[in-house]
Amino acid sequence: MSSRCNRICLGYSVLTDESGCYTYTILTQNLGPNTAAGVTVTDSIIPGLTGVTATG
Repeated sequence: MSSRCNRICLGYSVLTDESGCYTYTILTQNLGPNTAAGVTVTDSIIPGLTGVTATG
């Protein structure tokens, strides 16, 4: 019996515009040979931020 390990690539970026608003983006990619099902990505938000929304 053989098993395969999926590799998940995680990266992020934080951008600030002229008004001081932050855009925090998390990117994920499945680099393994199998479909990744039931995956949950979590990360802590910088303390003091308000009005956080998420998509995708």
